[in-house]
Amino acid sequence: MTRKMTTQAGGLEIEDGTYRVRLESLEDAEGEWEGKKRNLLKWNWLFPDVPDADGEPGQLPDLTSFALSPKSKLWGRYQALTGVSLDLDMEIDLEDMVGKEGQAAIIHKPGKDGTGSWPRIENVIALPKKGKTKGPPAPIDPYEGFRKANSDIDWAVFWAECGRKNVTIVDVAAFMGVAQVTPKGIRVWLEDGTDRTLGGLIADVLAIKGVGVDPDELPFE
Repeated sequence: MTRKMTTQAGGLEIEDGTYRVRLESLEDAEGEWEGKKRNLLKWNWLFPDVPDADGEPGQLPDLTSFALSPKSKLWGRYQALTGVSLDLDMEIDLEDMVGKEGQAAIIHKPGKDGTGSWPRIENVIALPKKGKTKGPPAPIDPYEGFRKANSDIDWAVFWAECGRKNVTIVDVAAFMGVAQVTPKGIRVWLEDGTDRTLGGLIADVLAIKGVGVDPDELPFE
């Protein structure tokens, strides 16, 4: 059965401008142009930010041909909605566009008889790319890498790492400026500074060892 269709506003009141749209579905349609019947593609668009009279997201359909060439609307819309760059002799699946979002440029044009004014979708382009939102930096865990499964500090792992890197308790004491190194003393040292960590403590001690630490110069009190 022949389905003659005319794009209408569908009760959607919308001003000229660019709007976010989502393609809800595609349908085969048939139209007539200069006395000849043509197979057309009906696009059913949803406007999430433009409510209709019932307060629901507005809907607006439009029609295009099935032509798939660099100058056709289908070509541009496919690229805008899917993000896929087309080339000649490529085969596409129209359903890949369904459910995708883009931006539609709306302009009002008079009806064929010159009266009235109807919103038409002049163009569809891709949504602007979202930049990564930078939130506040994550807090530093001074004991990262040296915690047990229950989040307690694993001092055995810390000292094992020190031993693996030839960092002795004397080296640590010299760097911290204390006579005796204890877990409590290390915690106090970490909390007294900015961005101090156990891993950083080992790295700093190694840096000092590169210059040389004389145990006789330890600041014993």
